[in-house]
Amino acid sequence: MQRTKRMHSRRLIEEEKKGGSISFVYVGRLAFDKYVETLLLAYEGALEVLNSTIWKDLNKDKISPTPVLYLAGAGELDVEAKRINKRFKYSIELLGSVAPQ
Repeated sequence: MQRTKRMHSRRLIEEEKKGGSISFVYVGRLAFDKYVETLLLAYEGALEVLNSTIWKDLNKDKISPTPVLYLAGAGELDVEAKRINKRFKYSIELLGSVAPQ
């Protein structure tokens, strides 16, 4: 687990050095049975770390990329996604329902 965290941290730092941003995508119903609540809680936790003073002290002279979570779908967790989005200055793109093909 520690090795995975270190590799992930290194990847974030390398991406930041390149000036890139990080995107996550979820396509499906925004519902508890799809574990979207877990996704939203994890994403909110990651944003809290990126906005913490400790993280900012470690990256003083750098501009941290703001990750974006794209949610394509609708459901009972729309309200929770909107709450997080408002709290963290629009870091979630709510794309709405996706038509079946």
